[in-house]
Amino acid sequence: MPVIDPSVLNDTAKDAYLAACYGKKLVTSQGVFLGNNPFHFSLPTLLLELSVVFIVTRTMHYFLQHLGQPRVVSHILTGILLGPTIIGQSSKFSNTLFPTHNTFILDLLSVISLIFFLFVIGVKTDLSLLRKPGKHAIAIGIASSVVPFILSTIVFFSFKSSFPLDLQQSFLILYLAERLALSSFPVIADALDEMGLLNSGLGRIVMSATLIADICSWVLNALITSTKLVTNANSPAMAVGSLASFAGFVIVVVYVVRPVVVRIVKRTPTGELITERSFLGVVMAALVAAFVTETIGYRHTLGPFLLGLALPGGMPLGVTLTERLESFFFGLYLPLYLVLAGYRTDFGMMHNFAAIGFIELIVFISYIGKLIGTIGAAAFFDMPMRDAVVMGLMLNLRGIVEVSFFNSWGYNDERDLPGHLLSYPIGVSSEGVVTELPRTEFFPDTKARVI
Repeated sequence: MPVIDPSVLNDTAKDAYLAACYGKKLVTSQGVFLGNNPFHFSLPTLLLELSVVFIVTRTMHYFLQHLGQPRVVSHILTGILLGPTIIGQSSKFSNTLFPTHNTFILDLLSVISLIFFLFVIGVKTDLSLLRKPGKHAIAIGIASSVVPFILSTIVFFSFKSSFPLDLQQSFLILYLAERLALSSFPVIADALDEMGLLNSGLGRIVMSATLIADICSWVLNALITSTKLVTNANSPAMAVGSLASFAGFVIVVVYVVRPVVVRIVKRTPTGELITERSFLGVVMAALVAAFVTETIGYRHTLGPFLLGLALPGGMPLGVTLTERLESFFFGLYLPLYLVLAGYRTDFGMMHNFAAIGFIELIVFISYIGKLIGTIGAAAFFDMPMRDAVVMGLMLNLRGIVEVSFFNSWGYNDERDLPGHLLSYPIGVSSEGVVTELPRTEFFPDTKARVI
């Protein structure tokens, strides 16, 4: 009897997946003195991978933080350093430290960390920003999303005949324009928190604008996903079932899970953290939320983030989650997600420079368009020019959410992979510029503007 059914190989080959055969005992080795090579087993290889990634990222960040650079810059640059562009050019190094069978384990750990990261960001999100966001925040949120998408779309269709044929026939450009037109609330919230600007006047305006734009994007993405489900479903009943399942998930989160957690919070003595049993229950709820949304056809990151938004933040829940998850998951496993993104970035694959040039033109137009939209909306409300420029740069911040989207394009079609490679450096450089602004006289006095 074959180890793998040949029909499975045919299906995976058709869908561009990787099929591999493994022995029964590949987790732990018996040691080098009994003739085992530890790099042929998952556990010792994983331990070495985590150690190397942790040491290199910490060392990289130790030097870059003195230049005002955030953690995301250090993590992606670490991946590029270890990847095929530099050190990973050595096949002996890459096959020993990052063998194919072990990168699946790293991917799994990093995705679980991403789930908890978005869940915690959702819990810490202050939804009161939506109660009275102000006309300027609404205008900035809409303009900073609509203007770059319109400009990018106009450029694409105006010069479409000049684009390489594969880009003309692909939706990559429109997907890229849509993604870059949006600002990710979790990314900007985390970046502003790291910079100490979350409660500044500009910081709160940016957060309100981003949250408004993000909610619009959630609705849009939900509609797009629903449309895909209806189109790809074998029967209308399956599509309706998926949509009804998502609606049921939201109802359960709002009317079942939230009241239970609110009751737990009220029973917790003032100034204390929630109990261990309650903490584990909340963590389990986040994992179940990810499982449900992944199962019914939506992204695994959507469920935990929506669950986090529905739960009360601050003391004691938000503080408990931060204290118990941040050091372990966010300090050790979450960087893996960005490191792996950088590791898969092979600048040697960039052979079609015409395609790359056109794609980067769209990226550049998107960044400039977001600045123009932000400055235009701010000028309409007579806000100072330097405030508008800083907000435009803040809204251009890119991070782990964008990396998640870029990764999905690379996984789905390797032809798309070179197209988004330079989006990482551009996003990294943008974040580097913005995080350096508070150290200059250009940035307004944030202490005087805290509200």
